[in-house]
Amino acid sequence: MAKFEEWLQSAERNLDKLTQNVGTDLDTLKKQVRNLRDFNQEVFTHKSDLGMISMTGQKFVKDSASHRNTLAGFRSSTLSAQFNRSFRESPDQRIVLNKVNELNTRYERLQTTGSVHQTTLNTLWMYETQKRLMNEAMGVEPEFLERQIERIKSFQTEVADHAVDIERVQTVGQDLVSTHQELRRDVEKTLNTITEKYNNLNMSYDVRITTLRTRMTQSHDVMQNLDNLSQWLQNMEQKSDAISSVSLPAKKEPLVEHCTQQKKFHTELQSLQPMIESAHTKVAPLLKEAEPETKRTIETKLESISQMYNKLHKSNEDKIKTLDDTVNQLDVLETTIIEADEFIIPLMLELHSPDLVHLEPQQAQKKIQETKRKLELYGPKMERLNQMLTQVKANPAIRDTSNVQIMFDNVTFNLRNLDDLVDQRHQQFDELLEVQERFDKVNKEASDTMADMERGFQRLPTTQRDQREVREQMNVVEPMKVDAQNFEQKVDEVTRVGQALEKVKQEMLEPLNTAPIKRSVTFGANQVIEIPSVRKPRRTYEQMEQSMYIPDESPIGEEISLTTNRYHDFSKNLNNRIDNLKLADDYMQLLNDGRNFVDWEDQADVRLDQTRPTSSEPDTLAQEISVFRDVVDDIDAHRNPISDRVLRLEQFLNENRPNLSSEQIRNIQDLISQLRDKYADLQKKSGLELQNAETNLTQLIADRKEMEMAKERSQALQQSILALDNWISQVENTLGSEQPQREESSPLNQKLDSLKNLQGDIVSHKEPVARTVQDVSHFLEQLGHRLAPNDRSNLQDTADRLQSRYDVVDRETNQRLSKVSYAADDLGKFDREGNTFDDWLGEAERQLVQSQRSVPTDLQQLDGELKKQQEFAENISDHKGDLKFINMTGTKFEENAKDYKTDLENFRSNVMPRDFNRSFRENPDQNMIRERCVNLNDRYGQLKTSNSQYVIRLTEILNRQTKHEHCAKTTDGWLTDARSQLDTLLIEPVSAEPAILQQQIDRLKSFHDDVVVHSDEVEEVKETGESLLQVQPDLRSSVSRTVEDTVQRYQSLSGDIDRRLSALQDALTRSQSVQDLLSNLLKWLDQAERDLHMLDKGTAIRVQKEPLLEHYQQFKIVKNDIDNHRPVLDKVNQSADQLIQTSEPKVAQLIQQRLDEVNRRFMDVDSSTNSCGESISDMTEKLGEFEKEVNSLEDWELPVLQSLESATFMRGELTETAGKLKDHQRQVESHVPQLKRIRVLGEELLSNPRASDTSYVVSVLQNVEANWESLEDDIVRRNKQLEEREMATKHYLASSKQTNQWIDSNERKVRQLQPVSKDLSTVQIQLQEVIPICDDVEAYEPSIKEHMETGNALDVILRSTQTPISTIPHRSSTSVGVGKRSGDRTRQRPTYDQMEQSFISDDYSSTKQEVNQLVDQYDEIRSKVLTRQELLALLVQYLDIDTQMDNRKDWLTTLDKQLSGRPMVRDDMPSLQRELEKIQTILRELNNHRGPILELLNSGDVFLKVNRDKLASDQRQDMERKIEEIRRLLEQEYDTADEMRRDLEERIRRLKEEMDEQSKLELQFLETSTALTDLLKWLRVTEEQVCSQQPLMDSSSDVGRQTEKHKMVNSDIQAHSEPVQQVIQDAQQLIKAKGHRLSDEDNSKLKDNIQHLRSRYDVLNRHSTERLSRLEFCQQDLTKDEDDLKEFEDWLRPAEEEMDRILRNIGTDVKTLSAQAKDHQNFKNDVVTHSADLKYLNKSVTQYLETSQTYRVFITDFRQLTMPKQFLRSFNENTDSGALKNRLSDDNARYERLKVSCIDHAHLLDDLVDKHRSYSTSVSTAEKWLQVAHNTLPSILREPVGAETATIKKQIEKLNNFRTEVADHHGDIDAVQQTAHDLSETQPTVRPEVQNESDDIVSRYQSLDAQLADRDRVLQKALADSQNVHANLDEL
Repeated sequence: MAKFEEWLQSAERNLDKLTQNVGTDLDTLKKQVRNLRDFNQEVFTHKSDLGMISMTGQKFVKDSASHRNTLAGFRSSTLSAQFNRSFRESPDQRIVLNKVNELNTRYERLQTTGSVHQTTLNTLWMYETQKRLMNEAMGVEPEFLERQIERIKSFQTEVADHAVDIERVQTVGQDLVSTHQELRRDVEKTLNTITEKYNNLNMSYDVRITTLRTRMTQSHDVMQNLDNLSQWLQNMEQKSDAISSVSLPAKKEPLVEHCTQQKKFHTELQSLQPMIESAHTKVAPLLKEAEPETKRTIETKLESISQMYNKLHKSNEDKIKTLDDTVNQLDVLETTIIEADEFIIPLMLELHSPDLVHLEPQQAQKKIQETKRKLELYGPKMERLNQMLTQVKANPAIRDTSNVQIMFDNVTFNLRNLDDLVDQRHQQFDELLEVQERFDKVNKEASDTMADMERGFQRLPTTQRDQREVREQMNVVEPMKVDAQNFEQKVDEVTRVGQALEKVKQEMLEPLNTAPIKRSVTFGANQVIEIPSVRKPRRTYEQMEQSMYIPDESPIGEEISLTTNRYHDFSKNLNNRIDNLKLADDYMQLLNDGRNFVDWEDQADVRLDQTRPTSSEPDTLAQEISVFRDVVDDIDAHRNPISDRVLRLEQFLNENRPNLSSEQIRNIQDLISQLRDKYADLQKKSGLELQNAETNLTQLIADRKEMEMAKERSQALQQSILALDNWISQVENTLGSEQPQREESSPLNQKLDSLKNLQGDIVSHKEPVARTVQDVSHFLEQLGHRLAPNDRSNLQDTADRLQSRYDVVDRETNQRLSKVSYAADDLGKFDREGNTFDDWLGEAERQLVQSQRSVPTDLQQLDGELKKQQEFAENISDHKGDLKFINMTGTKFEENAKDYKTDLENFRSNVMPRDFNRSFRENPDQNMIRERCVNLNDRYGQLKTSNSQYVIRLTEILNRQTKHEHCAKTTDGWLTDARSQLDTLLIEPVSAEPAILQQQIDRLKSFHDDVVVHSDEVEEVKETGESLLQVQPDLRSSVSRTVEDTVQRYQSLSGDIDRRLSALQDALTRSQSVQDLLSNLLKWLDQAERDLHMLDKGTAIRVQKEPLLEHYQQFKIVKNDIDNHRPVLDKVNQSADQLIQTSEPKVAQLIQQRLDEVNRRFMDVDSSTNSCGESISDMTEKLGEFEKEVNSLEDWELPVLQSLESATFMRGELTETAGKLKDHQRQVESHVPQLKRIRVLGEELLSNPRASDTSYVVSVLQNVEANWESLEDDIVRRNKQLEEREMATKHYLASSKQTNQWIDSNERKVRQLQPVSKDLSTVQIQLQEVIPICDDVEAYEPSIKEHMETGNALDVILRSTQTPISTIPHRSSTSVGVGKRSGDRTRQRPTYDQMEQSFISDDYSSTKQEVNQLVDQYDEIRSKVLTRQELLALLVQYLDIDTQMDNRKDWLTTLDKQLSGRPMVRDDMPSLQRELEKIQTILRELNNHRGPILELLNSGDVFLKVNRDKLASDQRQDMERKIEEIRRLLEQEYDTADEMRRDLEERIRRLKEEMDEQSKLELQFLETSTALTDLLKWLRVTEEQVCSQQPLMDSSSDVGRQTEKHKMVNSDIQAHSEPVQQVIQDAQQLIKAKGHRLSDEDNSKLKDNIQHLRSRYDVLNRHSTERLSRLEFCQQDLTKDEDDLKEFEDWLRPAEEEMDRILRNIGTDVKTLSAQAKDHQNFKNDVVTHSADLKYLNKSVTQYLETSQTYRVFITDFRQLTMPKQFLRSFNENTDSGALKNRLSDDNARYERLKVSCIDHAHLLDDLVDKHRSYSTSVSTAEKWLQVAHNTLPSILREPVGAETATIKKQIEKLNNFRTEVADHHGDIDAVQQTAHDLSETQPTVRPEVQNESDDIVSRYQSLDAQLADRDRVLQKALADSQNVHANLDEL
């Protein structure tokens, strides 16, 4: 407001200055008017500022009042009545409102005063100017008149400039009246007065300018005809010189063509002779009456014309004769050259031919010599050819003999190449003979040597009896091997020589190194490229020996291969013989060593029998046992040597089995068996004998009390297991009853809370379950052997099942909790983003609907609306990223929900019983998210399509409205100018002189012709108006008014012309005599007949709308001319009749003949013209009807084609698609008559005899037929596709039903199968149950494959029907062959199918998904049953071995317990003796069981080796552990028993039970404490590892490493679960069992360690599992984000490079710039489209960064909770690098720069295109006019200056007219300069070129003006001299 008030004060001061002093002269008034007009314009521009201030002030006042009311309401509703009574509100100051009113008043006063004063000044200025110009006397001299006309034009220009002031005065007056109704009458009176004065001023100008121009009108000079004829001859002379100056090459075709041109020129020259003779005849009468000077001038011109013609005629005849001779001479030369080629080229081809190489060398040499002789004999012919070439070069008619020289050079070149070929072939055959001889020699030597070596090898003996013979043969074979190695050099030499020979032959087969063979005559005008002939010297053998390749199929290659293969075979046989000898030597050595050990075993067996203890006396028995033990020790000492020998024999046998005979293999195997069996018998025998000797009794321990304790403990454990088992069943029911994830936030959060509660319950039961299982394990280890086998097995199975079930529910609960937690987060994000996008989408839809309801009618508003919608389209594209994010989030939630549902199904099928599965009913899928996504995608696609269609509609309306207004404006301007010109012609008085009348008639005819030509502009106004109304009916009133006004003004103009022309014709008739009229009519008839002939025969009629209209306009011009001359003819007939009646008979007869001839010719011309017009009119009507029918047909046809060929046509249901197809077929049948009508109309147009160019009709018919054929083909194809789809669907549904039934049946069978048992008998039963199911599944596989083929066939059909049939767009037929016009489309608009509808992936069709689902179900069933069958079979074998091992282990364990749990023996001798006897009995039992146990262990090893990959790792490890444990126990028990025996013997009196028991207790406490301490240490280290981990990185590889690292830590934590529980259980068991015997300190320490270990391990385990889950999810998200970022950056980088290239390469012409603008528009669309991808990346990366921050807080909290302060102080957490955020920010910045550059460059290109076009238009206009002016100027300058004053005045008048025309075009020159300046400022790179071109045009214009000025001075001087001479003569 302050700025506006400051401006208002300044404006008021300026107005006071302007209104104080009013000027009295024209210049001052003009200056004051201009200043005041600028001032008023400035005042008018500030009106919008005042309006904004008023609106702002009113808004403030309104808001202030509202605030006042709010305060009053607050006080009345909140505060007490006493406060309201005492409160006094300040009165309203109304400062703002008063200030606004004051500013409005002052502005209106300022505007009114300025307008009134401007009106006053305009009136004064116009009055003074009009007074001066209108009262000025008209001059006599042309220069003075021209200056008067220029001044009056300048005045009119200024008057026209003030039209804006008049309009502004009217606008201000209307505004004043609208605010002050009381001033209406005075204001309207003032406005009417001003308007009337202004119109009177314009009318005065029209009258004055017409009067001045009438004074300057003059007729043409008579000499113009002779000048034209002279100019014509000069042009012919220039043309002759141009034809003669052509440089003729020595080619037949150019010479013949040039000769033809000379003959045509000669014919054209002869056609001028009648015209010259006619000119002599016509000028002869003038010469008689002409003045001497004029007569001499005319005779000189006539003589000059005759001489020029005769000279041209003679020289042209001589040239024709010379050219004919030259053609004949060149023909003979070419024939000779062809003969030379026919001699040389066959010889060259023969030398190049491979057939020559395949001949024998002697025959080839003979053929080469014969060719050389032929070449020598051809020398004379070449000399004759050279002479002919010299004659051709000497011919003066040929200036360019390069062609014949090239042909001769090519012949010479071919001849020289032939000589080179002969020499090369001769040299090649010499080299071939030399290498062949060398190869034969070395090959023979190699063959002989090889034969000798082979004979020596064959003489070697083939058998060996002993080792000595073997070694003798080795000594013979070794030297032969050395000879064979030396012979390898000879083989290499054969190979090298053979390679050289093959290389020579291959080189002979290769093309020779010569130039290409070319025929001389057809060689063209190309220069012969001479390749220097290099004569290669003959090569030595070493130079030829360079190739390393020989084809195997060549004879030389076969010989070399034969020699090489013989050598390799010999070497191979020799090496085999050496290997066999070495093998035989090793075999015999091993066999001898093995037999030595067999002999020792026989001796040891004899010694055992001799030293066996048999005595009954203790001492004697002890001595015998001692001796026997020595033998046993010796046997044990031979265990390793014998094992090593057996191992070496087995290794030798395995390594050399293929090379040994069956007898040798049998000998080795027998030896191995003998060694192993005998030694095993020795061990067994010695062990049993020793055991029997040391053990007398086996003590059986039966403790009844221990048995009862075991039974009570077993029942207590069973009850604990039962209670926990019931709790687990409840948990399983809870988990099994859980429904799939809901797609609503509230139910999902409730599910999350229930899972958290359930997880807490499971965690609380973890310790009881582990304790119970551990109790069972300890009980079975200690007292299991006291239970019955079934009870022991049931208790162990129950405990194992309890632990397994607990692990399952624990793992399942944790997984579900993690998945539901992430699902809740995803659903929350989906709801938030979906709601935001839905709100925007609804607002966008409402905005678009609102815009479509009210389409602007104003052009500026329409352009603004179009830009607004384009920005709206960009906004829509920007939200594509939001929709993509929503789709991805929804898809992710659905996939997770689907996986969650699958997990629920798997859990129920694997865990829950069949009754539960049969009764359980799962809630159906909601599909809320998919439906919402589909809804959002559909709405977004519809919004995008609607916006695109609306933009296209707005563009169409804008283009049509712009075109209509441009046409209307152009036509209105032309009509205004035409009316002004016609008024000038009408104001001109009708002259009495015939010559002047004829000039008036000619001018009016010329003007009439221009009016007729402009009729198409009026038609274009009508057409563009109708076109505009088709798309915007709201403009009907204004468009109709404009069209009617234009048509009415045009018709008025035509009528006034016709009336004026008729009046002038009548006046001319009256002013001329009958003879003159007849002569003029005859001249006119001559011209009319020529015009008619040109119209009827000389103009090719093109059957198209615009050419036909143009032709019809020409017809109207001729027709109007005939009608205008009809009154003249009638007048002549009347006058001639009167003259005939009064004239003499002869004269009357002559007049009657001429009159009849005139009437006859006039009637002929009239009738012919009418006939021609009717033909053109009929053709135009038929063409219009033809185009109307075609457009009508294609208005229906093209949408149908688009529908049929679209990808969505076959996407509906079959019935719907069939209905649409039948409907289209009915429509096609109903439009067949219309197509026939089009064909009939087209044939009529094509058969019209006047139609000379029917290409347009043919193109339209062809396109109509093509579209119709496409329509029929599409219908046939769609019918076929529909039939195939129906058949395939039928087969698929039947197959699908059958397959589903089978799969459902077998799935039930599989689900009903009981879980795999661990009991052997149960497993065998289960195996028998699953075998029939496996057979059924395998038998059904062909049916599944058949169903897949059926589904794939249906899918292929569906995919083929859902793709567009044709990619070629169908164009409208009437636009085919027509250049692209404004608004036309060269291709169809993209349909919605071609736009992006959704971002939900659709890689597989529904059929494909169903088939894949069925196949997956079948594969799953097949996999399950086959896996189960294999598993059961394996389990049968596994459990059998495992049961035996368990039995053996139980026996060993029992034995171990017997040994380890035996009570301490008292120190009395009987107790020790009894204990010793028991130990001896145990040793004997161990010896009896040792053999079967070892055999069982061997069977277990074999089983593991065969089935290692099939067994689970725990099973494999369990069996390996059992094998090792049994083997260890066996050895351990044996050693333990033996040790106990020895220990009893040594310390029989020193054992103390109390000391042993105490030591065991201390050991157990130490082990338990150590285990607890070790685990606590491990726990601390693991906690440090977990807490030392850093927050999430910004790279997926780093996060992946973090995940893998934590996986290892988490796996270690999980692996320690069982040891932790075991140690805790052991410690608790120790406290429970022996805690009373421990000290208080030890007891407390154990309990504290147990508590710390349990609590810290549980916290660590939960945190580690949660951390791993978070890391895995974050890794997946970050990997996808990085892939998307990389994909976006991969697009961004080339886009930036492309933008840089575009900015660097800006075109400099309109065509290039237009193409660049079009290409850049596509590039810009691509750039704008990627904004959605960037927006999606911003959301996704931001989400990851938020998750990363949450993870940082999560691990920080755990670190603070777990680690000590010292660790927290020393730990350095990595700061956020921000790399990902910076990368995203950088991509955003780069994209924004790219987008801004792209948009700015698009604006720049559009601006450059407009300015280039403006510049090109102005230059072409100026150059076209300058060319015409420069062509006219010579005739003016060459015209001699007249001698008479009248003649000079005519010349001056003619010159002034031309100068006026030149001055009128000064604006074109200014336009060139202005557009050049604008273009140079916008694009400096074209400044030099544009500046040079514009300067050239300006200089040409200035030169033209200067020449005219010089001519004017010459004529003025001549006029003055002539007037002086005549004045002196008059005085004399």
